[in-house]
Amino acid sequence: MAVTLADINDLSRSHGSATDALNFAISSLESALAVSRYSFNGVTRPYLEMRRDMPYCIHGTPIPGTQILVNRNYKPLGSNIETGGEHSKYEDFINLHVRLTNNQIAAVADRGQSSYLFGDENPPWCSRAAAKAYLKRLVLLRGLLETAKV
Repeated sequence: MAVTLADINDLSRSHGSATDALNFAISSLESALAVSRYSFNGVTRPYLEMRRDMPYCIHGTPIPGTQILVNRNYKPLGSNIETGGEHSKYEDFINLHVRLTNNQIAAVADRGQSSYLFGDENPPWCSRAAAKAYLKRLVLLRGLLETAKV
C-alpha cells in the first residue's frame, strides 16, 4: 500500500519555535546526506517527510512585519496537509513566525527567488548537490533567526 502525507505525523504545532523547526530540518537533511547513496525515488516516507519538514518559503502573514516558514505544500512547517487541502491560517501558528527584513530574506533565498529557499528545479530531495546548497541556506537562516532571537 502506498504511503501518503496523511500517514506521516503532523509536527506543525510540536515545534516550540521557528528556530526549533529549522534545527529539525537541518538535522534531518544532515542525516540524509550522511548516507552514501542519497536518493529519494518515488513517493516514499522519507520523501514525504522532507516535503513536510523542509522550509520552502518564508511567507508573509496577515500580521505586519511577520512571516512564517512553510513547506512545499504552502502549509506551516511540519504540517501533513496536502496542497489544495484546507487552508491554514498562518497567523494561528505563532510558533513558526519569524520577523526578517527583506534584505535578510534575500540573503537566504535561492538565487534571488524573492522568499523561496528552493525552486521546482532544485528541491533538496532531487540531488546531493541541491541538498548541500540548500543546507547552506538553512544554516544561514538559522544564524539570522538566532541573531534576531525569533
